[in-house]
Amino acid sequence: LYAVLGNHDVMNAGGVQILANFEMPINEVTGDERSYSFAWGPVRVIALDCNTFFSGDHYTPGHPTHTFLMSELARVTEPWVVVASHFPMRSASRGRDNGELLAALLPELESWHASLYLSGHDHCYQRFGPSEDLPVPLVVSGGGGKDLYDISENPRKRRGARALAKAFHWCGAEVNGASFKVTARSIAGEVLDEFSLALPSGPALDQLRARNPGRAERIEQLQ
Repeated sequence: LYAVLGNHDVMNAGGVQILANFEMPINEVTGDERSYSFAWGPVRVIALDCNTFFSGDHYTPGHPTHTFLMSELARVTEPWVVVASHFPMRSASRGRDNGELLAALLPELESWHASLYLSGHDHCYQRFGPSEDLPVPLVVSGGGGKDLYDISENPRKRRGARALAKAFHWCGAEVNGASFKVTARSIAGEVLDEFSLALPSGPALDQLRARNPGRAERIEQLQ
């Protein structure tokens, strides 16, 4: 079990309690557990502390979390890369879009061909992408037990949404080589959403090979 720092974790004492109660990997860039990564088979999960609202700074180049992410994206060799943070980038619910992350984080994930961005915060299920305009799918999975949030009917907020559900739920992933399938199920077992991810290929793989040849080589071995 790995925890990702959220707003309620850092409101008091900057997250000291959750860091004491959970044992996460220590990253070499900042020397703490606030951001970390781990591998599970062909999947690399990179967890980020993006609680800048409570620290009075911004997620931009030079921020410790940004520096850590850039270091990880350049060195990891796992074909699949999942990046997780507490806050959604896009939301058709209470949280709304996060301009800071859309401006500074999403372009990095796209240029390094991350596989998936996973977040929580809003108490519902949402998925934006993958599409030509949004190649990295953005998943909001916050239906774990607290009161659920309404989904907006505003077309502008819902633009690009592939699935939206006001439901208690959980998400699972099945990975087998070049196959990565994500399923969101309600607590009653109903399938709320199901989608598959794709590995970089063609020009995208060539671009990745120039920046991270080790990951590109492992992707080629699966194709």
